[in-house]
Amino acid sequence: MSSILNMRLKVRWVLLFVVFLSSVSLCSKALATDLNFKSDDLYPVLTLNETLKIVRRNNLSLARFDLEAQAEHEEAVSNNYFPDPTLFVSAQNLPTDTFKFDQEPMTQLRFGIRQAIPVGDTLKIKHDTLQMKSEMKYTMQDRRWLRLKRDVEQAWFEAWYWQKTLEILKEDVVFIKQIYDITQSLYGVGVRNQSDVIGAELEMVQLEEMQIDALKNYTEFINKLNTLAQQDIASEPLSLSFKPITYRGVPLKNLPAQLKGHPDIMHKAHSIHIATQNIKLAEQSYSPRWSLEASYGLRRGENENSSDRPDFFSAGVSVQVPLFSAPSQDSRVRSANKHHMSAEYARDDALENMVFEYINVQKKYFISLDQSELYESKILPKLAQQKASILTAYQSDRTDFDHTARVHLREQNSRLKYHRILANQQKMLSKLNYWIPTETPLTPGKTQQDIGTIQ
Repeated sequence: MSSILNMRLKVRWVLLFVVFLSSVSLCSKALATDLNFKSDDLYPVLTLNETLKIVRRNNLSLARFDLEAQAEHEEAVSNNYFPDPTLFVSAQNLPTDTFKFDQEPMTQLRFGIRQAIPVGDTLKIKHDTLQMKSEMKYTMQDRRWLRLKRDVEQAWFEAWYWQKTLEILKEDVVFIKQIYDITQSLYGVGVRNQSDVIGAELEMVQLEEMQIDALKNYTEFINKLNTLAQQDIASEPLSLSFKPITYRGVPLKNLPAQLKGHPDIMHKAHSIHIATQNIKLAEQSYSPRWSLEASYGLRRGENENSSDRPDFFSAGVSVQVPLFSAPSQDSRVRSANKHHMSAEYARDDALENMVFEYINVQKKYFISLDQSELYESKILPKLAQQKASILTAYQSDRTDFDHTARVHLREQNSRLKYHRILANQQKMLSKLNYWIPTETPLTPGKTQQDIGTIQ
């Protein structure tokens, strides 16, 4: 009887000791959480806006499109002039017996100029086409930046999620260490068996494996950010707090009109304009080709009446009439028309796909808002209460280890899923803002005024 009383007394002291250790651990955890919360202010962290600034500053393709646009503009200016005239000099009708310049009356030194006239409106059409190509480069620059911005945001929120996962797993290590210490203490007085101790050790090993996997994924997306930034930005951790991406809702009836301003659609609209200009250019082949010529002939010697021979002046117009090349010209015009239709189909197809993709992502985003609200208001608070109560029950030997581990695993999975939902929401907003940007284009087109005049 006395041995049983001694055993119960030992168990009570062990439980009191375990409760004391648990209180100390919880206080340490709260202090560590508080320090982690303030670490963003104490230590440098990498925010999303800073990452985007680095990517914009370092990416050379943005500057490349600017240079290409300027090159197209300069080429358009150079094509807006007549071709250079042709100057010629010739000695004509020299007698082959003496090669004397004054022997024959038709012998002359002739010099002159020829000027080809561009066909129809060829100059204006080529100038307008090259101006549009210049504007297309600025559109491609805007499209490149929107894609870069979207890719950076996708990678940043993935890296943020895995960094947050590492933080959650660190907190779980503290909890499992508590369970392990309690189990060892109770096992020492014969209340728990060895399988519970081994189970706690396995839980700690599994947590370690999850940390390794999370670190691997975090490193993968940090390296992707380094690649996009063309710079090593992994020396600083990501900010655990971030400003959510702004979402600007668009009514469904206004969606196609809004998406027409996207650089992808604008690029295809520019292609339609160029195809229209190519039709006009092909139609110019029906027009005649004109050229002008003027010459002056110097003569020496005297006429039969002893007067000086007068000089010659000549002027003429030549025209190339398209009489025998009609089939070739017709085929050229038909080809240009088919390219124009193809460009219109490409624009319409891209717009339709963009509309449905936008609606699909928008619907999933609204559904995820309800899901995250459910986790915030009900699931996570209830699981937190259950986790705290199960720890007390396990300390008091009112529940077994397997049930305690299941509660911990359920609470851990729910927290990870909640943060996955938050990360996915921001990634969906990133896609929506890619299609309908909330900011102005990166570089406004320098030839926009000219293009407006052309259209």
